[in-house]
Amino acid sequence: MGSIIRPATYAPNRGKLRPPWPYRINWDSPQMAGGAVRLLSAVGPFTMLDSDQSWCCGFPQLTGSGEWSVMAELVNHMVNAVMDKGIKRFVISCPMCLDIVKYLWPYFYGEELPFEPLATVELLAEWAEEGKLKFTKKIEETVTYHDPCAMARPFMGKPIIDAPRKLLGKIPGIKLVDMDRHGKLSRCCGGSGGTRAVASDISAKIAKELLLEAKRTG
Repeated sequence: MGSIIRPATYAPNRGKLRPPWPYRINWDSPQMAGGAVRLLSAVGPFTMLDSDQSWCCGFPQLTGSGEWSVMAELVNHMVNAVMDKGIKRFVISCPMCLDIVKYLWPYFYGEELPFEPLATVELLAEWAEEGKLKFTKKIEETVTYHDPCAMARPFMGKPIIDAPRKLLGKIPGIKLVDMDRHGKLSRCCGGSGGTRAVASDISAKIAKELLLEAKRTG
């Protein structure tokens, strides 16, 4: 299994929240994991699994290959690891991982998960609404937001569209302007579904169209 699933690298152990670091974020975008840690730390303690406990969600290696017995082993390992830490809310930064954990893991686990999976941005928006997370620095910027495919058009779950905008709206000075194509109609970034790995030229062209639309937004 070690050749299929890479463990995470972030491993402080505190509190009752746990952000899992999927292999894609962990290896390709460590700044995303680090940013989530800083924001969560600004509110209070949280828990993270040790690196040898934190495995991939199973997508796309196992879900795509049909290795169902290995997928079941992975899910049971992860659920038990989370339960052993006493974690109640399972915070996930990768939209695709959230969809898999929330809607596919219960099938392989055999029952409802004993914890609540939710997106990092959902929790941060919740904390911002409750006043637990406060942004004190004023940033005079006009920004736009790209809705990732897996959040705006998930395979199985409900779209997560409002939470990121609510969070951005809590930053003093920020003016949020949506692109023409946003929400459920947002453009693909070109990186999902294995496109970047097998057709990097097509992936780059798709990404360019998204960047041009963002530029036109102002």
